[in-house]
Order: sequence, then structure tokens, then C-alpha cells
Amino acid sequence: MGSKTIIPCDDIKVIDVPQFEGLSIQDIFTFAQNDRDVERALPPGKEIQKLSRAYLANVVYTIMG
Repeated sequence: MGSKTIIPCDDIKVIDVPQFEGLSIQDIFTFAQNDRDVERALPPGKEIQKLSRAYLANVVYTIMG
């Protein structure tokens, strides 16, 4: 698994992600799961479903842009 990345609060970019079909937590995670930086910033895969959509979207947006 390797070391985890900690993102300081001041560096977080916030994005508003409306509730659309095809934008579930799993869909967002599937989009970003192959990015090593995102993988290091998120908890293990089995915990992803417990995250809020906003949290997951903000982490992905902060890292991937």
C-alpha cells in the first residue's frame, strides 16, 4: 500500500458536485482509482462507500484538478 498522503486544509480545492445519475461515489472512485496520488490520499477501497460524495469529489479535484 505504501505511505499515505496528507493534504493540508489550506490546500484543499472545493468543488460542488450535483446529484446526477452516473456520479455516484463508486463512479467517482472508478474514474480516479488508477491515479497513484489519489490512491495514496484515500482510505482502503472497502472504506470508499462510507465516504461522502463531497469528500471524495474534493480529494479527487484537489489532486487531479
